[in-house]
Amino acid sequence: MGLGLGNTVCVVYVAEIAPPAIRGFLIATWPLAYGFGQLFSAIGLQVLETSSHREDYKRGLYSQFAFVGVLMCFLVVMPESPCEWQRVISCPDVIRY
Repeated sequence: MGLGLGNTVCVVYVAEIAPPAIRGFLIATWPLAYGFGQLFSAIGLQVLETSSHREDYKRGLYSQFAFVGVLMCFLVVMPESPCEWQRVISCPDVIRY
């Protein structure tokens, strides 16, 4: 239920916030990214199943940090993020971090 709600909310958010010139592209890439995620998880499970080492399950857990790092790069430059507002609005009330 949570995944379905997240998918719906993200697509609606992109449809409302994205500029009209790239809105269709961004909405179309959502199912593509979802499909690639399913493909990569299937490949990862196959590699894990054929592995003989006991501790190999940790590779899947550690690989999630790469996705978090990519996400953090996008969050810094994303429109209407706190970093963007801090860069755009020069106000003494804005807390700098």
